[in-house]
Formats: sequence, C-alpha cells, structure tokens
Amino acid sequence: MKGWLKRGAWILGLLVLLVILAIPRIPGFETPDTETERTAAPVRVFEAESSSLERSLRLTGTLRADESAEIRAEITAKVKEILLAEGEPVRKGDLLVKLEDEDVRADLEQVEANLEFALREEERQRRLIVTGSTTERLFEEAANRRRVLEANKRSIETRLAKTELRAPFDGVIGLRDVSPGSLVQPDTRVASLRKIDPLKIDFSAPERYLADLRVGLPFEVTLAGSDATYSGSVYAREPAIDSDTRTVRLRGRVENPEGRLLPGAFAQVHLTLGHDDEAILIPSVAIIPGQESSVFVIDNGRAQRRTVDLGRRTRDKVQILNGIEAGDTVVIAGVQSLRDGEEVTILGPDET
Repeated sequence: MKGWLKRGAWILGLLVLLVILAIPRIPGFETPDTETERTAAPVRVFEAESSSLERSLRLTGTLRADESAEIRAEITAKVKEILLAEGEPVRKGDLLVKLEDEDVRADLEQVEANLEFALREEERQRRLIVTGSTTERLFEEAANRRRVLEANKRSIETRLAKTELRAPFDGVIGLRDVSPGSLVQPDTRVASLRKIDPLKIDFSAPERYLADLRVGLPFEVTLAGSDATYSGSVYAREPAIDSDTRTVRLRGRVENPEGRLLPGAFAQVHLTLGHDDEAILIPSVAIIPGQESSVFVIDNGRAQRRTVDLGRRTRDKVQILNGIEAGDTVVIAGVQSLRDGEEVTILGPDET
C-alpha cells in the first residue's frame, strides 16, 4: 500500500513539472524580456537658454517722514490766535500760532526809548571829549549804557519772536493740541509737522549681500492690500553691520506726490542688486530633488543624468550655476519614470 502511495506522489510531481515547463509554450503565457523589449521612453524637452536675470531681494521696511517736528511753545503765554489748519500743507516760515505778546511789546518799547536816549548821550559825550569838556571815563560810561540797552533789546526781540510759532520746513500739519485762550508753557506740544513728499524708508539686507549694497540702488515699494507700486532709490547705508541680526541697514527715498503713502506704514521692498546677462535658465519642473539636485539631459537620443547647482528662481524657472550649458536639451516631462542611459522619444507639442 505504501509503495503505491509513493509511486502516485512521484507521478503527480512529474505531471506538475511537465505542466510548468509547458506553460511558456501556451499562447498568451509568453514572458517577454523587459530589458530587450522595453520601448523608448516618451519625454518632453526644453532647450536651456541664456538670458538676462535680475538679481534682487525681497525685504520689509518702514516708511518715515522725510522731515518731522513737534511744534512746541518755548515761553509761558496764552494762545492768541491759531492760523494752522489741521491736515493741510504749509510752507516754511508760515505763521501757525500767535501767542499773546502785549507785555513783551511793552518791554520792547521801554528799552527802545532808553536806547534812543543812550545814543544821544553817547554822541554828546563824543563831541565834548573833542573839546576837552568831558572825561574819557564819562564817555565810556555812556557807550557802555548804550551797549547794555542794545543787548536788552535783542533779548526782548527774541522773546517776541517766540510768541510766533512758525513752520520750520514745508510739510503737512497734524492734529493740534491747543485752542485759543489756552495757557501754554515751555515744551507744550501744539501740533506735529511732517514732510511726506518724498518719504524715507528704512530696511535691512543680509550681510552676505554687502558687496552689492550701494547708494543709488533702485527699488520698488508696495503696501499690503494695494496693487500700487512706488519707485525709489537708496541714498544712504549704515557704515556698520548689526551684530545681532547680521544685517546692514539701508535708507531710501520714495516719491509721494499724491500723499497716498503715510509715515509709519509697513512696506514690502523689492531691491534690485543688478542683472546676470548670461544666466542659464530652465523650467523648475526639470529639477529632480535629492541630496544633490539633478536633471536629465538628452545626449544622442538617450537620457543622461547630471548633477546641477541651483541659483536664483523666477516664478516658473530656475537658474543653473553648474552642470549644463546653454543649448543643452533638458527633460521637463516624464522625468520621474526615466532612468539614466535610457533611450527616449521626444514628443512634439501636440503629441501625448
């Protein structure tokens, strides 16, 4: 019985082996050699081009008034008249606020009268000293009284000038803090004055760009929530690097003829450092990410993988610093399934 079982198992195994050997000969069960029968991979390509590429930085900055001052009283007096209009432009020297000056004018009239008498007395002593009718000492005393009164007059005129608060430069008046009849004291704030055309803008750039940061660099300014663009240029650079932020502080001017920009606003700054006239650019989709970026280049109908160094990026392209040259054909579609050395078929614009 056991012999029959062993013989049956042997026969069954032989039949299974025969079936396995016969399968490749059955139509529909052939196993093709994938290496020898693999068709050329279809790809789309782009010819690397040499073109001008702007070197620029995207930074943030703060707008500042070109000139700014707080209009303040320098003496204790009552406000007699307010001539400024809040929010309106003024010219340098315009009278903004007039303080009461009656007591100062009275002092001025008195000293002017005394000075007139002192001048006549000095002149009289000068004539007498020529004839020998007076002494040198009396003449010097008369001249000294005249000089003292002239000094007093200048002091009173200075006090009188301080009763008139005038604009120190062209600008726009802010909101006032006093009213007619208010008693102001030294350092009392009356209003603010700011020159807002042009405006200054302060921003900082990383120290690694120090060699490119110079006076005269152009930039464009935009504000959040607005599509408007304003042009300006750098006019000054801080002669030191901030040791905490490792940045260099720059200051520029922005034209603001319509007054749409306001001091204190946060702004985006597009600073142009220069242009690379022979930059190699290819579409970003051609880049194969990894520890080292690479691309596929078509060489004699086959894909050749090359390591590349990346530079600046635009919206849809990237600069190649090393690895390919202008005129090289770079794969931009079909990259992920492509293998180094594989034969390729280049698809036309309308092929899929």
